Amino acid sequence: MYQATFDISYLQTALSLNQYFHEHFWDEARKGFFLTESAESVFPPTKEWYDGAIPSANSVATLNLLRLGRLTTNTIFEDMASSLLHCAAGHILSNPLGYTYFLTCLDFVVGPSQEIIVVGGLKEKGTQEFLAQIRQSFLPRSIVIVLPPYSAEPEYHTIFPFSLQYMQLNKKTTVYVCSNYQCAQPINQVEALKKLLM
Repeated sequence: MYQATFDISYLQTALSLNQYFHEHFWDEARKGFFLTESAESVFPPTKEWYDGAIPSANSVATLNLLRLGRLTTNTIFEDMASSLLHCAAGHILSNPLGYTYFLTCLDFVVGPSQEIIVVGGLKEKGTQEFLAQIRQSFLPRSIVIVLPPYSAEPEYHTIFPFSLQYMQLNKKTTVYVCSNYQCAQPINQVEALKKLLM
């Protein structure tokens, strides 16, 4: 929802839910997420890896962790995702067609991927023009962040600790296109953005 609306409250909720999920379902010893909270289950806790008609909880969690890691630059999320992929590796190798959502996660990891940071007011014309261009492109391995210019809101700095590094050029909406946290020169022309999108 954050990627669709850029309403930071959705991202705050996602982080809160992820924390609860980790605290109540994570198997610290062998890694992976259980299907139930062991304290509340009369059966031994189990994990699901297979992606059937509905992706497994662990594969969905893996992609969520990868995206949260890229959005917030918190490496803990990507480390957990890496642990999940290592746990699932044997299953995937034995039957790749049974783990298609995990393969989507793997594709996101090996890339190439991009972090696209738009610095501008969400209601500004320039910002909307850049977002329209981004939405016209097929970017399955990319995450997009919208930062208000000169934002003093503490919630932005809490979730995006890097936000103060990104400024507008000439007081216009400015876009930074990064790959693995290495950014190209900032741009504020939509035509220039087209050339940078993978």
